[in-house]
Amino acid sequence: MIIANLESAILNFSLTIEGSKWLLIAAIILSVLFSYFIYRQTTPPVNKILRNLLFVIRSIAFIVIISLLFHPILSIHHKFIQKPDIAVLIDKSRSLQIIDSNVSRSSIVNSIIRDDIWEKLKDNFSVHFLPFSSAIDTTFSLEKNDTLQFNGEGTDISNALAMTKNRLLNNFFSAAIVISDGIYNLGENPEFLAQRFDLPIHIIGIGDPTEKKDIMVTQVVTNDVVYTNNRIPVEVTISQVGFTDKKLQVYLKKGGEIIDNGSDYKITI
Repeated sequence: MIIANLESAILNFSLTIEGSKWLLIAAIILSVLFSYFIYRQTTPPVNKILRNLLFVIRSIAFIVIISLLFHPILSIHHKFIQKPDIAVLIDKSRSLQIIDSNVSRSSIVNSIIRDDIWEKLKDNFSVHFLPFSSAIDTTFSLEKNDTLQFNGEGTDISNALAMTKNRLLNNFFSAAIVISDGIYNLGENPEFLAQRFDLPIHIIGIGDPTEKKDIMVTQVVTNDVVYTNNRIPVEVTISQVGFTDKKLQVYLKKGGEIIDNGSDYKITI
């Protein structure tokens, strides 16, 4: 069995018997005395070295037989001391580049993760810093002074929590801390996942909670199977905040390449 973040391990042994230990000790002493009496003199006489060897062998045999009559049980106990694991999920999506009251959200996040409080937590917990956007970034290391890049194209808080729980499944995972502005545009509503997460989730909110003007693609529905050179329907759900009666040009892209941007894709929001 492999235990991650093992702080120390203690190995204990204990021996128990059925009956009185004093009776066992007395029986062993008597058996040793009896063996000595037998080999004090032998017929025919043998040299002293051989007598002593025979005395030791018989004494050991008596001790083993008598001990087995008391049904000895040897117990070995492994005690592992392991720090609980805390996952700190850090939102690194582009929305953290927004500036509120002349202060960027990214600078607030950087000041939080560099705070001395985390070093104090490490006295009693194993702290894992995991940046995320659409998925968690396992290559980031705060100890190596890695720079956090706020360039994630999407934010999937639910997936980040699920991936973290799966990653720390074999550890003593005790809680998750999410540092985010709360804006998610991928995956399920994190409130639904939190209800079945079975572990405490603590939130450090970043930025002004007032909704900003925004337009986002919330759902794309199309055929699972398509054929070359055939046009297929693509149903897109677009949501917006802060816009009224505005014209919007919609592009269909594959990666960075624009596949279609016809006039049929102009909509009013």
